[in-house]
Amino acid sequence: MSKHEFELDGQQCSFEMTAGGPVFTVEGQQVKFGMEGQLRGVDAFGTKMEAVEGGQLVTRENGFQIKLLDGGGFEPVSPIKSIGIQDLADVADYAVTTEGGIATHRITFHGGGEAEVKVKLGQPGAYDLSSLRVEQRITNEGELYLLAHKPERPAGE
Repeated sequence: MSKHEFELDGQQCSFEMTAGGPVFTVEGQQVKFGMEGQLRGVDAFGTKMEAVEGGQLVTRENGFQIKLLDGGGFEPVSPIKSIGIQDLADVADYAVTTEGGIATHRITFHGGGEAEVKVKLGQPGAYDLSSLRVEQRITNEGELYLLAHKPERPAGE
């Protein structure tokens, strides 16, 4: 197919039309698109992303994998090592109940966000998480942090 190379803001770039769709490269970092314009993959800054059934599989530089779901949210592929709360000052209420070998942690954040984490006792990494209006961040080491959702304020406020 065809490849076009050019310089943009002092960086080497290329655009190549391949059988799978266009590939855009900037300084060695690639973004791949499908023929209909949908994102089909990324290989940039040590992170790779590829289209899979139901979403995008993201593989970080250290091998940790998560699947970004087409309907929103994510699903860990690699095991989650721990779950924590980013800032305890954001927690409005916290309760733990244990029943049938499962500890259920319910967290309510200021501003109305809620999360529920079910943990099978004696089975590290066996978590079931559901949340509403709660941000979630995963570190490269597989640590999941829950954060209160804070809508961005318009400039000047």
